[in-house]
Amino acid sequence: MKVPLLFGRFALDPREYRLTRDGQPVSLPPKPFDLLVALATRPGRLVTREELLSEVWKGVAVEQSSLNAAMSILRQALGEDAAAIIETVPGRGYRFIAPLSASTALPLAAPARTVRVAIVDDHEVVRLGVRVILESLPGFTCVGEAGTLAEATALVERERPDMIVLDLMIGSEPSLDAIRDWLALAPNLRIVVLSMHAEDEYARRALAAGAHAYVMKAEMLGELKAAVEAVAAGGYWVSAKMNQAIVTRFVEASRQT
Repeated sequence: MKVPLLFGRFALDPREYRLTRDGQPVSLPPKPFDLLVALATRPGRLVTREELLSEVWKGVAVEQSSLNAAMSILRQALGEDAAAIIETVPGRGYRFIAPLSASTALPLAAPARTVRVAIVDDHEVVRLGVRVILESLPGFTCVGEAGTLAEATALVERERPDMIVLDLMIGSEPSLDAIRDWLALAPNLRIVVLSMHAEDEYARRALAAGAHAYVMKAEMLGELKAAVEAVAAGGYWVSAKMNQAIVTRFVEASRQT
């Protein structure tokens, strides 16, 4: 199929990772953007939830909640036109229903917004490792590092990052109270907690404090990529050694009280 793809007021160019409305850029995190591409390149076809999870989260085991969250973000970006573009087939999947055409020209516009991440850990080697992983991922960039909670607060105030990758303990200080403070300052901030503790109780405490993911440091090389991508898409994530379904239910229940 030729690109860019035109539908209504929108133009989608998967090669340039760009979505525009009336020639102006529409900001989408990586996973909602990939979800739109997966649907728009199959116009009129029912694409099952299983197909979308397999394609958008290649090789990563995530729950249906991650797909739901990514779809919610995508619909918000499409605004009032969403219902005329993507149809929900209850219990099965989604269908791209907007009339679609291709063009060889696309109004000039900036790329979709990159997820801006701050790294907070009192060990320089850990910060370096996190930075290397993040900067290997398309759509993510590191906007700063901090080795103390005070430095981290100043970094949040100065840079307004979209996401923080944070050690559960900064020196001898637990970071959970700081998470609450930062979310009060920036309610849309997404938090990924790194920890040496494998017990579910620590994950529960972090998630109840407002974190969106809990990653074991011992598993960081294999799991941090999946965690930040799931969180950027609006979902939750915990290390595979823990019971993800139990923790997810706990988060949903705690946020409703």
